[in-house]
Amino acid sequence: MLAISAVVFFAGWDGIIIAFDMNKVIALIIALILLEFPIILAIAALYGAVNAWGWPIWGAILLVMWPLVFTIIMNGVLSIFSLFGLSRLKNQ
Repeated sequence: MLAISAVVFFAGWDGIIIAFDMNKVIALIIALILLEFPIILAIAALYGAVNAWGWPIWGAILLVMWPLVFTIIMNGVLSIFSLFGLSRLKNQ
């Protein structure tokens, strides 16, 4: 998870560099400050992944929203196991 978060950070850093045509050091300082504001950094990461790295928009959305996607998948898997577990208990 830490590696994916680092990729999101670097995408946000590149997004800030490209969006504002800024020096890399100043953009790094701003990106570090934006760690306190994850929604703004996520928007910068979307912009950076699409425009700096050439990713498709769906890939950039999955990169930024990976905790939500992971939670939905895990809840679905656990719901299926729970559903089969409850149906087995009702038959006894």
